[in-house]
Amino acid sequence: MKRKIYISMASASIVVMLLMAVASLRIYYGFFESQFKSDMRIEANLIKQGYENAKDSFVFLDEIRGLKKDIRVSIIKSDGTVSFDTHADANSLGKHLDRPEIQSAILNGYGEDVRYSKTLGQNTYYYALKLSDDNIVRLSNNTQSIMSVIMAVLPLVVLLVVIILIVCLIIARMLTNMVVKPLVKLGDNLDDLSDDANYDELNPFVEKIAKQNATITNQLQKLTNERDTITMIMDNMQEGLVVLGKDRHILSVNKSALSFLNSHKMNFVGQNFIVLTREVALISSIDDALSGNANDGVIKISGKSYHYFSNPVYEKEMISGAIMLLLDVTQSQKVEKMRQEFSANVSHELKTPLTTISGFAEMIQNDMVQSKEDLAHFASTIYKEASRLLFLIDDIMRLSQIEEHIETKTEQVNLFAVAQSVCSSLKLKADSRNIALKLEGGTAIITGNSSMLEELIYNLTDNAIKYNKENGEVCINVKLEGKTSVLTVSDTGIGIPQKHHHRIFERFYRVDKSRSKLTGGTGLGLAIAKHITEYHNGKIEFSSEENKGTTITVRI
Repeated sequence: MKRKIYISMASASIVVMLLMAVASLRIYYGFFESQFKSDMRIEANLIKQGYENAKDSFVFLDEIRGLKKDIRVSIIKSDGTVSFDTHADANSLGKHLDRPEIQSAILNGYGEDVRYSKTLGQNTYYYALKLSDDNIVRLSNNTQSIMSVIMAVLPLVVLLVVIILIVCLIIARMLTNMVVKPLVKLGDNLDDLSDDANYDELNPFVEKIAKQNATITNQLQKLTNERDTITMIMDNMQEGLVVLGKDRHILSVNKSALSFLNSHKMNFVGQNFIVLTREVALISSIDDALSGNANDGVIKISGKSYHYFSNPVYEKEMISGAIMLLLDVTQSQKVEKMRQEFSANVSHELKTPLTTISGFAEMIQNDMVQSKEDLAHFASTIYKEASRLLFLIDDIMRLSQIEEHIETKTEQVNLFAVAQSVCSSLKLKADSRNIALKLEGGTAIITGNSSMLEELIYNLTDNAIKYNKENGEVCINVKLEGKTSVLTVSDTGIGIPQKHHHRIFERFYRVDKSRSKLTGGTGLGLAIAKHITEYHNGKIEFSSEENKGTTITVRI
């Protein structure tokens, strides 16, 4: 706009100056022409007076011939014959009676005319006066003298025009800046239009812009709030979400997706999907979605399993992009595997005593027992296996109750007092194997379920006795570390080989199955201990070395 205004003003200045220059030259020319004609008339009258007052007119005319170099003087008789001419031979000139200035002089006493002279080859001004002897004196001069004056003045005129034009251009720039300055100020301050516009004509425009600014600000705030809400939802989703355009460029990706794909440092928005991940399955899934085919699958990344879903996004029946949803199914797969293993283990553990009971019962039923001693042995075996079966069922039900948090009653429990009670209960069992049972530490109060905590300490201590050596030692220690209660059960028993360390808390897992049968173990003791610890928001740890003993530590 500023450039257009300046060009308009500059153009107007140039046109005006050119018109002024032309008009000035035209005025100068008219002035000089008028002066030129006036001089010619005066000259003609002077010659007329000199001619008429001269004693010898021919002598006067000869003097005129020597004096008048620029002005041509002719004496023409009343019949049109040229009797004298300062610039040509009079005899060689034809009659001039038909010339307008001659005819006018004959009739009116004077006459003038401007015409192209073939003799001089240019426009010539003629002025004629009638003499007292009826002859006519005619003066002529070409207009070149006028143009010479004009040409002499022209450089000055041009210089003045240039100077004035430069001044006009400077003024045009200043005026342009003055005109545009309020508009520039207005443009630089569109966010705050509280000040009145410098031009009254701009007030409606300013009011309109102010209303539009308010509308745009409200809409932007609304969009920003919606965007922040969507971003917050996406960032707090446990599921991974990736939104892509039809060219496979990433439009949005949330934190969970970055975590799942092990990409945390780079801003992937605008990047190709292949920059985010090079997993062939995921890239193929996106390509299928962009082709219009929804699909899903399971992929493993860094040891974890993810279920992915890819769907096309349509806009007016045209595919405009794709969305990929990633779900971490590692835990659910692990739980499913544990459920399958648990079902298999339960079936196996229940089948073994039931098979024994069924076999011996069938033998008794079919009178295959010949002596009372055999009958007593079979009955003892049936009782033993039934008791084992009952213990197993009790442990399974107990584990189920703990997992489902059926026991919700909590109270202030002194772990040291519970450990004392457990030691009293297991003292006879320890003494029967010459195992020293020691309790160390002091009071440690926690909020929990007393029966579950007693079961925790009982299971750990019972295991320490079962898998200890003759004349061994079991030490229970209860202490406080800051706000954490620490229970440690250590023994000098057979220990656990390194290869079994990662599985000791699994249900039904036993390091030495033959020894477990001798001791009556079900393989659920440590699993129950782990779940009781987790129920109380604690952690259970262990360290063990084969033939040197085991130490299990519980922190709550």
